[in-house]
Amino acid sequence: MELRHLRYFVAVAEELHFGRAAARSFVAQPTLSQQIKTFEGEVGARLFERSPRVSLTPVGAVLLPHARRVLDEAARAEAAVRAAAEGRAGALRVGYEAPIMRDGLAESIRAFRADVPDAGLHFWEAGSREQVEAVREGRADAGLVLLPVDERGVEVRALAESPIFVVLPEGHRLAGRETVALAELSDEPQVAWARDPAPEVYDQYLRACGAAGFVPRVVQEVRHVESLLGLVAAGVGVGTMHAARVQPGYPGVAFARLVEPALTIQTGAVWRRGDGSPLLARFLDAVVSPAPPL
Repeated sequence: MELRHLRYFVAVAEELHFGRAAARSFVAQPTLSQQIKTFEGEVGARLFERSPRVSLTPVGAVLLPHARRVLDEAARAEAAVRAAAEGRAGALRVGYEAPIMRDGLAESIRAFRADVPDAGLHFWEAGSREQVEAVREGRADAGLVLLPVDERGVEVRALAESPIFVVLPEGHRLAGRETVALAELSDEPQVAWARDPAPEVYDQYLRACGAAGFVPRVVQEVRHVESLLGLVAAGVGVGTMHAARVQPGYPGVAFARLVEPALTIQTGAVWRRGDGSPLLARFLDAVVSPAPPL
């Protein structure tokens, strides 16, 4: 049983006229008549009475609703395949680092969702290293991470670049300034971010400190913004923070941009090497419109 036979059958059943059904189906009437006879031979029953006028036989009447459903399902399947091929359907699992959502990315995602309303987007918050591993293992389609990352098995595309700020206790000797040279932190106790969520970022900061002539004196490691801000406000030490995490007016702390060198952090998108998903490509095109540096 072929779809074209079902289409011809439904056309004749609805028109009850071979000529009109042939015109509707864009075939010659003799061709249509022969195809219906072939179809009747396949199903082993007459589907139409042909005289004195065309009408459905009882068997044809039973077949008609089934034929319509099959054709409807075929049309839906064709539309779904076409939408998937054009990157307008399907689902993506996307990891993200929380501060990235404040780098203009939320607006890009909202625009993507408006452009592709039938696509599913499932987000989960995780550190950069965890995201990269999930992408490599196929547990996530993409990750929105802090760069650099270990690039084995993944593609990387930069999103945006933002400065690093130092977080100082209120009343600190450096508080109230707009900029602080990295070397000025050489004798300061530091509240540092834990290494394992983004080891390459952590190591990059250590190398910058080394180039400035000191090893940071870490007295406490944290994983959450509130922890760092609270401990700095309590006078435990100074900290550093990606610009997207800065909270002006937070009680008990002051912020200054790190300079000499002007440290920055870059955000990026990662996905599995060789992944040819049209929906993923459309998503990456939507989000990789870097926000202007702060």
